[in-house]
Amino acid sequence: MAGRKRIVPCLLSYVLICTLFITAVKTFADSPADTQQQAVNESSAPASQRPTVAIFRFTVQSETPAAAAPSSQPCSQYIADANAGSAAQDKLTVDPKILDAISNELRQALSKKKMTVMAEPDPDAIPVGSSVVCGHIFKARKGSAAGRMVGLGFGASHLGAHVVLLSKTEGGFTLIDSFDLKLKGRNLLPPGASTAVVQATIMEKRQNLQGLARKLADGVVKRLDEDRKQPPPAKEAAR
Repeated sequence: MAGRKRIVPCLLSYVLICTLFITAVKTFADSPADTQQQAVNESSAPASQRPTVAIFRFTVQSETPAAAAPSSQPCSQYIADANAGSAAQDKLTVDPKILDAISNELRQALSKKKMTVMAEPDPDAIPVGSSVVCGHIFKARKGSAAGRMVGLGFGASHLGAHVVLLSKTEGGFTLIDSFDLKLKGRNLLPPGASTAVVQATIMEKRQNLQGLARKLADGVVKRLDEDRKQPPPAKEAAR
């Protein structure tokens, strides 16, 4: 009898522990599923409900308006105003691959934000309420990869752009924001002697002009996101 009395509490304790364990497992198992289902629902949202952003290929400051693509007309006047206010500079030449890289990085960054992206659209095809991203490059220096490997700030690359954000309205395009982004790719400290080549190779992808194009796109998207959350009053009438 004494043995049975000891067995009953043990069985009850065992059943209770099993119940608690199963409940905990079910709770943790359901949470990721719920999160995953929520992500699926968000990603499957109709494209018509997503914010639309039209992006235009960045121009070079030294380009004349006639040399710019016709599709960039919504931005041309704002960019011309920025050029007029800038100090005279020598003719700037930018590798077309860098301009393409900026467009590609913008497209990818905006898509990650669940936005519908229109690349180089006809201005009349941009829906009312859409945002427009454009700009021009006023500095592009590739620097020296060998210098960046040395570190201490040597061989720095530079990329500077004036960015214009517009909004499509019933009457045309209205300025939302305009700002400069100045980026620099450099190593302030030399890489470790034992892994110099590996570190330099990894860092070089972030510090050359291609890497700075990615940082530029991230900066533009961040600013656009901030402007969309707290839309400022119109700074300028539609043109």
